[in-house]
Amino acid sequence: MSINRQIPGPQIHVCKNDLIVVDVVNKMGGTSASIHWHGFHHRATPWMDGVPFLTQCPIDSGNTFRYEYVATEAGTQFYHSHSGHHKVNGIYGGIVVRRPFSEDPNVNLYDHDLPEHLFVVSDWSQQSGEDFMPGLIGNPNNLMPTNILINGKAVIIDVSIKLNKFQFK
Repeated sequence: MSINRQIPGPQIHVCKNDLIVVDVVNKMGGTSASIHWHGFHHRATPWMDGVPFLTQCPIDSGNTFRYEYVATEAGTQFYHSHSGHHKVNGIYGGIVVRRPFSEDPNVNLYDHDLPEHLFVVSDWSQQSGEDFMPGLIGNPNNLMPTNILINGKAVIIDVSIKLNKFQFK
């Protein structure tokens, strides 16, 4: 799974108090989706929080939903699907809300703050999250992610040989 054929999904860079507008088109056959925006309080727009069946109905396959809210909290956050195992399967990305220079007490401590300076680090398994659903027969050691992705890139290694050398608790 991916967003716009990218893992992680596209980075979003806005300024504090900008209006964020994101159209989510669910092209995943047979599964609904929603996007949760970590770090945003959504006091004025609780229906934009993206928690299925709590703050919004999930977006059915073949449908589109427009998230539209004001970036009220400055900082580096992330977004991810809050449906099923979508986040583990690759539906996530970074979002940066910049504060005005006049509000930034550290503005004199850095020269550049560029989009390519954002690092999105995630754990990754070459199997889909659905393979680990309760009730499926499998090895519990396989629940460990096999790789770490940095901005969607990693050296894929076979860790099955190394797993018996370590004890995970």
